[in-house]
Formats: sequence, C-alpha cells, structure tokens
Amino acid sequence: MDFNGNKKLDYSEFEQAMAAFGIFPKKVELQALVKFYDVDQDGNISYDEFLSGLREPLNERRVNMVKKA
Repeated sequence: MDFNGNKKLDYSEFEQAMAAFGIFPKKVELQALVKFYDVDQDGNISYDEFLSGLREPLNERRVNMVKKA
C-alpha cells in the first residue's frame, strides 16, 4: 500500500489500505486512527508505528523480563 515507496503510509495511502480490506471509516474516524498510529506526528505511519499501535502494553511480568535482558 506504500505507493510512493517511502516505507510509510501517508493519510491517503492509509485510507486506501483500509478500503482494500473493506474498512471504510468516516473522515473523523480515519483522522483519529492516523493520529493514534502516527506517534512521531510526521504525517506518516511507519511500519514500526503501526506495529506498536497494534501491540498491547507490556504487563508487569514482561516489563521485568525486558529490564533483566
């Protein structure tokens, strides 16, 4: 879905990606999704930003494992 090849999805690419999977959010919903995933607020959603948005926060046990590592 990265049509311009910059390894990120801009607003339009993200909208097209959602539509390709049969998801057609309202404009305000799409804006909220982009804002949620675009952590660095550069107007694009990177792969890492997208994955981070999908993951659940670490629970205490997992945080402790990360700290030990």
